[in-house]
Amino acid sequence: MKPITSSAANANTVRHPFCAFTADNPITPLLCINEGVPVEIALEAASCSLSVAQDLLLKAGEQNGLDQPTAFAIAMIVDQAKASVDAAWQGIEEAQL
Repeated sequence: MKPITSSAANANTVRHPFCAFTADNPITPLLCINEGVPVEIALEAASCSLSVAQDLLLKAGEQNGLDQPTAFAIAMIVDQAKASVDAAWQGIEEAQL
């Protein structure tokens, strides 16, 4: 992993298809992080999504665990956050080339 340079300060996301548990189709993905989003916005969205997932997990820990819909929701939230981070990181790497 290379250190982030100042040229990456204005980096944008790259297109990054994703979707948890839906037999991803690489030609026509169900969901996608759009190209051209400023990385700071993508990373902030990922942080907010992970905060929601964390809250759901904490509530489940206080109760009787996770039901299936909540577990699926958390998996989707985490997958979306990971895709946002991956798209941002790829954008940063491309900006440094």
